[in-house]
Amino acid sequence: MPRYIDADALNAAIEKWFDGVCVYDVSPDEAVNDFQSIVDEQPTISPDEVRGVGHWVTEQEAIDANDYSLRDTCSVCGRCDWDCTESASFKYCPNCGARMEVSEDA
Repeated sequence: MPRYIDADALNAAIEKWFDGVCVYDVSPDEAVNDFQSIVDEQPTISPDEVRGVGHWVTEQEAIDANDYSLRDTCSVCGRCDWDCTESASFKYCPNCGARMEVSEDA
């Protein structure tokens, strides 16, 4: 199973490791081992932290003065390319990939 890490935290850890280190003092094998250790020490994050977690927002859309339709919009990206009868079956937003939580009042 893949392991997701924070790239910014990894870059900070690498910068900290290199601070004051002379690259000529470390053999290539030692450098590779050090980098692998730095990567292995990084905390794991949930993919939902990256993609986000949202919900469907149902809105009325005016077709003309006397006709309205319902549409669902992703609360994360705000995009809507489908009608509300379809979105309820989507566990993830087709546009941004955010995981959709089920509404308590649905």
